[in-house]
Amino acid sequence: MRLTPVLLQLQADRVFFFAGVLAVVLQVRIVRMSVMGGGKPQSKRIAAVGPGVTVQALEQVQGGVVDTSTLIYLHRLEVLPIAACSFSLLLIPGVVSEYGGCPQGCRQIESVSTGTTDEQLCRTAQLLKQPVLSEDRRVLQQADALELPFYNTLMLVIALCIRNRLPFSAYPDIRHQLSTFARYSTAVIGVGDAVYELARHRVPHPG
Repeated sequence: MRLTPVLLQLQADRVFFFAGVLAVVLQVRIVRMSVMGGGKPQSKRIAAVGPGVTVQALEQVQGGVVDTSTLIYLHRLEVLPIAACSFSLLLIPGVVSEYGGCPQGCRQIESVSTGTTDEQLCRTAQLLKQPVLSEDRRVLQQADALELPFYNTLMLVIALCIRNRLPFSAYPDIRHQLSTFARYSTAVIGVGDAVYELARHRVPHPG
């Protein structure tokens, strides 16, 4: 059967979509191995994404319990006010103390457990059934052990694009800015790029 140009385009779109999905799955596995010690050793502070990160998951993100590292990253990118208006950013006292205050739009909550700030953050997120938002390897390891979803700044930026709070066209510049100070591995950046491409083709947006 001879394929018309329209059918050929549909076939090409399907190939692109499934290739993107496969890329995300493979990249997430690589990132998760690195974070949990199954891959090449990383620096003390790294950024990663949870094992279930998809466009659909990012569409459902409402906020989470935020680590100091992510607050700093969002501030340096000058998107913290937008993020605070778009998500419910919950801060425990230890994070407020480390950051030097509670940014406008964020909400300070009481920590519901004892221990280090990292332990309090993850236990609080567990009890509140909230994701963990962090760039810190130790925090991510604890979140994973508690089977909590977790997201880094790169994923939050994509989530903001999905919500049309940032234009999709802003992602490349923000990604470049992040790469100048964030200790993101190539695998982490690869996951972000793959999810971004899927979201850009899936979500209606003005630009």
